[in-house]
Amino acid sequence: MTRYFLSILALLISIASCATTRISHKGNKFASLSCNKQAFTISDKGTLEVNNASNEQLVLLDSTALPHDYSYTVKLSLPNNRPGKSAKVKSDNGSTVLINKPMWGIALDITPSGDMIVVECVSDNSSKHNDITSERTLKLSLTQYTSTGYTTIATATLDKGIDLYDKANVLNATLTCNTITVSMGRKKPQQVLKANVERSNQYNHAGIVAGPGTQLSIERTMASFSNDKTVKISTKWDKDKLDKLFMRSTDPVEGYWVYLDRDLEDKWVRMGGTYTLALVANENQGYDIIYIEGAKTNQTSWRPFMLKGTLSKTMFNGVFRATWIDSTFERLSEDIQATIENGVILTVKYPVLKSQLRFSKVLNTGH
Repeated sequence: MTRYFLSILALLISIASCATTRISHKGNKFASLSCNKQAFTISDKGTLEVNNASNEQLVLLDSTALPHDYSYTVKLSLPNNRPGKSAKVKSDNGSTVLINKPMWGIALDITPSGDMIVVECVSDNSSKHNDITSERTLKLSLTQYTSTGYTTIATATLDKGIDLYDKANVLNATLTCNTITVSMGRKKPQQVLKANVERSNQYNHAGIVAGPGTQLSIERTMASFSNDKTVKISTKWDKDKLDKLFMRSTDPVEGYWVYLDRDLEDKWVRMGGTYTLALVANENQGYDIIYIEGAKTNQTSWRPFMLKGTLSKTMFNGVFRATWIDSTFERLSEDIQATIENGVILTVKYPVLKSQLRFSKVLNTGH
């Protein structure tokens, strides 16, 4: 009870930390990178040497759990990335295939199901038979992989500021809400691509991609993200996306919910606001609670479409285990329950504190 008392009662003051966490891997710390195939070793120089001798794309998963917004950077070189060099791999039918354009990159938002966004890099010469007029470039592609296939989101062609052969480059990808910014360079990366992407709303992982026949010599990786609590609860949603979702949704829980009333033990709990919320089905077979408006405490810090909590289904119809992010951005989960009555009344209960909040369904959102 003490922890709840301190967390919920302290609704008038919130100090958000703007510090940044940076997790850098090199040398023996590359143990955080894993793959289902033993295709890499650590050299005497402390570099991670990767040799993908298969005909499949290899993903080295970084075990660092990342929030919704983050930046991932890798510095590496390709020992076999010169014209005339090739690698032999076996195809599915057993024949030998020569790979002369090794592909590498960064994988982002890697989910347990294998969905991911990949920044792919491939160097090539414009002419295969004329060394005098041939120009070498690097093609950078932003590709989204899902269980149903892949989609190329954006491309860029580079010929300056990077090494096009077998020396090291630095590649960085930064994800902020639904925007990805890609930078690249020999030493100091410069922005080369920016695009909008569709993203999940869960904590994901990043990693490094090596295409068939690709050799990599990885010097360092670095993940960085803000410790600001408001950044950690940002989501992919905006009003247009929610409206479109609710218009086509057949789930009676999904939609907008507005503050109805309260029954609070005033000596322990104070109202943080009269909230309007949105409930959206999530990947965990439950629902995300999205803040829309109505904050009174820390109202300048609460921005529309932040995560306000979650509902997890139980064996009882209409009864949920709940988490709730209070007005000071503390996540509460112990002994919080939620019920939905007749499809129109959402009650969030704090039994230990003898308190509850009720919300009513807005019925003109497609249901």
